[in-house]
Order: sequence, then structure tokens, then C-alpha cells
Amino acid sequence: MIAPVLTVLAYPDILDPGKNKQISVSPERIVLQAVTPSGDTVTVQPVRMDSVTSDYANLFGAKITRSGLIATFDLRAAPQPPFDIVVVNPAKEARLHVKPKDLPKLR
Repeated sequence: MIAPVLTVLAYPDILDPGKNKQISVSPERIVLQAVTPSGDTVTVQPVRMDSVTSDYANLFGAKITRSGLIATFDLRAAPQPPFDIVVVNPAKEARLHVKPKDLPKLR
């Protein structure tokens, strides 16, 4: 029997020296979060987490390696929409809101 899963890919921030000249950071964690009607926050951890390396180089030969994440969630354990897909790295937290109308796209 195959379980329905949600796979989330999170890559490091793209290096853009023209904007703010900061070094990109790799994502550290991916979770699903929802707020219950009573106001409690429910957080679901992935059943599997894998890393993917990304290499960046410039014309001068400088190289930098960052890693991305692939998180796999069991949709049966996931909260019912609306919920957020949260990607955490040391610099910031990114959220993608999943609404009930988005649920057919996840299946």
C-alpha cells in the first residue's frame, strides 16, 4: 500500500552580489504548521529529510557550496488546510500558506 506524501524542496537563497552582498544560507528545517480553532499551534515534522548540495562559482574561480533540503511528509498526519509550509534557516523563516482550495493540487 502506498501512502500519500507531500514532498517539499527548499534550496539555499540565490547569491546576488548586486543586491545586498550577503552570503546565502542553507535551510535547516522544514515543518508544517497549523493553528487549531482553539488557538493552539500544531507542528508536523517530516518523516524523512534529505540534503541536496548546490555549488555556486564565479568567473574568478571562487566556489561556495550550500545545501538544500528535501522533506517528505505523510499527508495522513498533516493538518487539514489551512496550514503553512515553514522553511527555517539561520537568517529568516519563509512561509507558504496552503488553503483548502489547494488540497487537490497536493494529491
